[in-house]
Amino acid sequence: LSGLIKKGVIGRLDSPPPYNLSSMATSIVTGKPPGLHGIVGPAIPSADRSKMQPVTSAHRESAAVWNMFSTRHRRSMAVAWPVSHPAEPILGNIVSNRFAQGLMDRRIPMQPATIHPQPLNEKLAEFRIFADELKAEDLLPLLPLGHEIDQDHDPRVAFCARLMSQTATVSTCSQQLLPEERWSLMAIWFPAMASFNRRFLKFHLADSDTQESNDHRLYQNVLNAAYHYHDLLLGQLIQQTGNDATVILVSPVAESPVVKKRFGESHGMLVISGSDIHQDELIHGANLLDITPTILTACGLPIGKDMKGRPLLDAWQVAPQVDMIDSWDTQAEPNPEQEEISRHPNATSVSAATRPVESDPQQLGQDQHDAQVSRAADLYEYRRTKSLMHNGLYRNAISNLERLAQVEPFKVSATLDLAQCLWRLRNIEQLEPLIDQFVKDRGSNDGEIPAYIILLQGRLKIIQGDEEAGKSFLAKAASAANQDHYLLTQIGETYLSLREAEHAAEVFRRVLAEHPHHAAAHLGYGRCL
Repeated sequence: LSGLIKKGVIGRLDSPPPYNLSSMATSIVTGKPPGLHGIVGPAIPSADRSKMQPVTSAHRESAAVWNMFSTRHRRSMAVAWPVSHPAEPILGNIVSNRFAQGLMDRRIPMQPATIHPQPLNEKLAEFRIFADELKAEDLLPLLPLGHEIDQDHDPRVAFCARLMSQTATVSTCSQQLLPEERWSLMAIWFPAMASFNRRFLKFHLADSDTQESNDHRLYQNVLNAAYHYHDLLLGQLIQQTGNDATVILVSPVAESPVVKKRFGESHGMLVISGSDIHQDELIHGANLLDITPTILTACGLPIGKDMKGRPLLDAWQVAPQVDMIDSWDTQAEPNPEQEEISRHPNATSVSAATRPVESDPQQLGQDQHDAQVSRAADLYEYRRTKSLMHNGLYRNAISNLERLAQVEPFKVSATLDLAQCLWRLRNIEQLEPLIDQFVKDRGSNDGEIPAYIILLQGRLKIIQGDEEAGKSFLAKAASAANQDHYLLTQIGETYLSLREAEHAAEVFRRVLAEHPHHAAAHLGYGRCL
């Protein structure tokens, strides 16, 4: 990694919510947020909302970058990319995310439609590395005190073995494909580090709650050793691709209570390295949605106007030309073979250990089952709607929010989001009665008025010409906002619109005290000065 950075650029990487593996990985390869590409979590409701089912490549509503390359007769390969099962028929090879799953038991066969083209099945199946093939010395760097662990009662050794076998399988498969044919794009996803971090990060950071524990003594080396192993595999892949390849390393942000407690905020990491890329420099303002536009630009292909990202031109020594088309989704025509694959009885099966919604009508009772599925489906729709809002598509979000505002447990959150959409669209005619009814309902139930509603009350007073009443509401909102940096930033901007620079500066300083890299707060504070 250090060598890659010295020969390229590195920067922080922001991600559009929701922060889950399925949606972030799909955003990377589509250049679109979850609200547009349709993958907002590991499960999706069926058309009749009678069940939740695992997401598959057939549920993706936008072209992936390998589809784009195929339509321009460019060969591409993808290995273990999330939500790539069933493997799509493209010009090139796809080894879906199911290839490196189920490696604890060799008796479980590889699922149908895992690999495209199908003749590769037999060849690549030989390179699946199962956990029981690993020896004690293979795990020794992670668990130097492994001999002290009672594996009958502590499953974490087996957990480490599964993740290491998964990583080795992805690497070995990728190295087998690399020299096969001339390719323009190769996309490889190493899934294990997310799981390593979730399980062992607290022992790596060694805060006061864990540093004296026996678990810390046994597992403090796991994360470092796992990163070293991935670094070794990265070096092997870079060496095999040769010096003429442009390498883009993407590590998305992960939602971690441990990181949030320790650092307050977290960001992903981006590295771009190549012969025509700046060397040993920083790149700023990168977003997950910028990856596909950057790949397309690097390969001389146009960017879709419906993409929400941009090519990171600052990475190049001489910026390449940027071409545009309306959308890649109209370029990548549906393939009948993909329709057939997605209907395969095993194509969307999922193990009980990973099934997102566990509900059996016979065990729970039909009513309870239906309620559970309905809540999961509503959550899916809410996450998708939030993604639309995050990308400024407020008009698209309103109809869903109006429905969810009548449904528990989304009544309050959906009403707040609906109010935000109406404010952004300056639909005051609908916003005023919405706020009045919300405040009335909260008052009758002795409920606290959320700070964002108080802010909107202040903004409405300002629009009506009563600035003093508006300032009073702003002060109340700032007091109720606690450390909500998004809300505080809006309060500061509203103060600035009133030329109240002193009050605005105070609010922006509160944000920067907790989030020193908050760009909007820095900009607002600079305007105050």
